[in-house]
Amino acid sequence: MILPLRLPAAAAALVCLAAVLYGSLHPFRFAWPETGAASAWLSAGSEGSHAAEMLVNLLLYAPTAALAVAARGGVSMRRAALLAGFGGFLLSLGVETAQTVMPDRTSSLLDLGLNTLGAALGGAMGAVVAPRLVRGLSLRRVVAQPFVLLLLAAVAGYRLYPYVPSLDPDHVWAGFYYAFDLHTAPPLTVLRGTVTWLTLAVLVEALSGRRLARLAAPLAIALLLVAEVTLDRNRLYASDLLSALLGGMLWAVVPWRRGPWRWLLAGLAVAAVVAGRLRAGDALTDPLAGLVPFAELHGRHLTAVFLALFEKTFRLGSVLWLLWSAGLDRRRAALGFAGLLLLGEVVRTVLGGVPLTTDVALVLILAAVWRLLEPARPPPPAVPGRSCGTGDTLPSRSL
Repeated sequence: MILPLRLPAAAAALVCLAAVLYGSLHPFRFAWPETGAASAWLSAGSEGSHAAEMLVNLLLYAPTAALAVAARGGVSMRRAALLAGFGGFLLSLGVETAQTVMPDRTSSLLDLGLNTLGAALGGAMGAVVAPRLVRGLSLRRVVAQPFVLLLLAAVAGYRLYPYVPSLDPDHVWAGFYYAFDLHTAPPLTVLRGTVTWLTLAVLVEALSGRRLARLAAPLAIALLLVAEVTLDRNRLYASDLLSALLGGMLWAVVPWRRGPWRWLLAGLAVAAVVAGRLRAGDALTDPLAGLVPFAELHGRHLTAVFLALFEKTFRLGSVLWLLWSAGLDRRRAALGFAGLLLLGEVVRTVLGGVPLTTDVALVLILAAVWRLLEPARPPPPAVPGRSCGTGDTLPSRSL
């Protein structure tokens, strides 16, 4: 059974359109220009445009156009480019006209042209990519793995905060300032990040199948990296860029679905979590308070609590899933991982830290949630060393 693409693509296109309009018209302050709107529009040029601003305007409408074409379906690449370009022209014309009566904005004919070109390119891409998505994405594979969907939603929840794009070219350009500064890439941080990105790619592969994952996994990694600079949040650091490149390349060249490699990835994920806990600072000063699960979250802002829970859900839940994929049943995976985390907290206490039981409790909670979502799920058998040809398998046979 093939997953219908039109409805989710249309919903995503509307979300992208709303984000573009919000970013283009924020802060929604309007004032009629002294020379009149028509004169302001006719005098619009390309003053002040630079490389970063031009790149943002070129890419601004492309995702909306691609998703709109995917929602429409059955359109040739040439027709999709023409329709998307015309639609992008009308939309950009309306936005640029509105910006003539906004004191904080300036209209630009160059922006109009770049928006139109970007929409046309996005429409052509949507016409090429959408049929592959329709052929490759199986509803049975997706529905059979709600826990994987939960993990992917969790990583999106903490990586995409605050969920509102910033279209300020100076902000986007400044976001790349530290991307190539190796002083912001400590080796241990890069190694832990590599395991995280590799795990993300493997989860995407499990949900989409190997063939479609060749497109979906790099796209997911790229979107999360772009979010670091296009969302109003932290900048992109060299550690993020290096770890994403390493994780993506390792996923592409190593057969992680085969038995020995599955155990290696599970071991790396466990080591990354335990090492992170040993290096973490003390959130509490009272050792007895740390024995109460979630005590370190008390008193923090609600947003910070949710972001912390999203991140912990992804990191701890993905380890459970990887251990299960390597061959352990879910109960042994949960108890073994929780015991290892508890041992790590004992080591922290010996080293002078404060023990925290939040991660231990959350592992057991996630295992219970997984069991509720997927009542009967035996560990998948190891994939034979020789490929079956297509590279796609059922969820129980793919990592």
